[in-house]
Amino acid sequence: MTKLKKVILIRHGQTTKSKVDEGRKLTTNGVNQITKVALTLKKADLGKGVIVCTPKVRSKMSAAIIARVLSLPRRVFRSNMRVLGIEKLTSLQKKSEDLTFCYLRLVKQNKLPAGITKPVELIKNFNKLIKTYGKFNSLIFVGHSGGLEALTLYKNKFVTKSSPTKELNYGEMIVLTRT
Repeated sequence: MTKLKKVILIRHGQTTKSKVDEGRKLTTNGVNQITKVALTLKKADLGKGVIVCTPKVRSKMSAAIIARVLSLPRRVFRSNMRVLGIEKLTSLQKKSEDLTFCYLRLVKQNKLPAGITKPVELIKNFNKLIKTYGKFNSLIFVGHSGGLEALTLYKNKFVTKSSPTKELNYGEMIVLTRT
């Protein structure tokens, strides 16, 4: 039985512009965004916690800042937890709709085109996270837009007060609590 009561999903901080996705690092503003989030979390009662991130540089940098502020152990989760192929949805976006919300809308309408990561794949990885880190009271996961918002659709084990209506901003978080 897991002790995990709370999962906090955080989008990495603002990054540098680069043609190479792998090497994007946090800007000074990104460091400030994540530091602010970490200080907010420091005020919360998280109990025994752990911070996990994707292997991307920007996620690792964000997680390291949070881990340092909260004095938490940090782990790099090898499964990417990203929506691959999301850029293919640009032609299906409605006016003033961001890509992540387009993805969530198509998922809810059961109209997600082939070749784009389905939420069930993200949930499978999310369940691995829960199983691996279930001995902690709280899990902070630093990742990327699209995948984080998709996890809020999974209301089987965890719920959020409100589902996102847009892409998470850099350094923004969603708190999921056990049902």
